[in-house]
Amino acid sequence: LRYLSKRFQLLPLSLILLDVERDGSNPVGGGGFADIWRGSMKERPVCLKVLRFAVEQDKSIRARMRKQFCHEALVWRQLNHPNILPLLGVNTELFFPSFCLISPWMEHSDIITYLRKNPEYDLLSALLDVAAGIDYLHSREPPVIHGDIRGVSAFLLINFYTLKNVTSLGKHSSNG
Repeated sequence: LRYLSKRFQLLPLSLILLDVERDGSNPVGGGGFADIWRGSMKERPVCLKVLRFAVEQDKSIRARMRKQFCHEALVWRQLNHPNILPLLGVNTELFFPSFCLISPWMEHSDIITYLRKNPEYDLLSALLDVAAGIDYLHSREPPVIHGDIRGVSAFLLINFYTLKNVTSLGKHSSNG
């Protein structure tokens, strides 16, 4: 499936989410290759990671970026670990001609922001959670290499009074 998706730049219909809305008119953050928008899906807040590319770029560059996007979506969707933020799906229409990866919205932002506001939080516990997520990625066959581990890539998920650290999938590589 990864091979076919990468070759033909198509995603399985099971990954496509259409009932997604963008909140606001500006992104809330971003990195080197993507902007982060807050959105909603069925009245639930979600994170929209939108691939950033100029409309005037040549077709081969757009095709290569789309191919990488398809690959990242398929790899991320297969991950299942308590310390890895899940991929809910993708949307190819909301930011057309770009597209977005959809994951749960992390209200407490990244771990750096959270720790500044909550210095009493156990840093060692947070680091062990991040390490467990990375270990899971590296234990996959083929291994998944995150490629962008830093404080702003680690997100916090509050769930029933339990603070758990989850990592998002950033730039990564795996064979396939």
